[in-house]
Amino acid sequence: MSKTKRLSKEEVLFIFQEEHRLCSKFDCEADESIKLTFNSSIDDWRDSLDLLPWKPLSRHLNRAFKIDIDTKTWKSVLVGDKKLLDVCELISSKAEINIIKPQKIFGTSCLSYSVFQYIKLEFEERGIDTKNLRPSSLVSPYLNNHFEHFIEFFNINFTGTIPEIVIKSSNHKFSSNKWKTLSKIFWSLIFIMIAMGLNNPLWLVICFSSIALYLFVSFKFLMDNNRYSLGPDLYIPEVITFKGLINRIIKEKKLHSIN
Repeated sequence: MSKTKRLSKEEVLFIFQEEHRLCSKFDCEADESIKLTFNSSIDDWRDSLDLLPWKPLSRHLNRAFKIDIDTKTWKSVLVGDKKLLDVCELISSKAEINIIKPQKIFGTSCLSYSVFQYIKLEFEERGIDTKNLRPSSLVSPYLNNHFEHFIEFFNINFTGTIPEIVIKSSNHKFSSNKWKTLSKIFWSLIFIMIAMGLNNPLWLVICFSSIALYLFVSFKFLMDNNRYSLGPDLYIPEVITFKGLINRIIKEKKLHSIN
């Protein structure tokens, strides 16, 4: 597993597209409707996943892709009238992934064993306890307890192998787009009500009481979404165990990681 392969700009774009597909529905501030392309603006990309400001985002990208790009260079592609193409080209100029080769087990080449050992090693580097990790281990506990690291690792190294992530609970998050629309309508009405009731103290009391209620409901909504997004109910319907996930990785041969 010592050989590596440089990521192309198309592969980097695919990584961002898959991250958006898998994760945007679990963030009420993310915009699920955005379709990411090379021509997408940086603002659209940021809105698609409610991304961090450019400085912490650059640090995150360095860590996620295991690259070392200086702050000045990151600023040149993350600030101003730039496109997602600029980010993809910059990352692809540095980022590499490992090429996994079969290892011999009892005289027989075994690709599944190599993939499992690679997963275990990468999990350990991210601080995930792998003491009890086996091919027969359930995927769901690791997905729930280490959501960010799980998605980051599999999406960069084996892009497209995770078909869908769903929530068992019926209390699925309310659509972020619907929430944003309702919020805009609410604030528009509040401004109109305040303007109409400037000389009516009772009317103003009603307005500010409505604002307080809205803030309370918003806070509860965000807490509930966090609880259901990263709680114990996330799972991948088509993948139950790590053995099943590894078999899917080998079958898909995503990003040419498996040779």
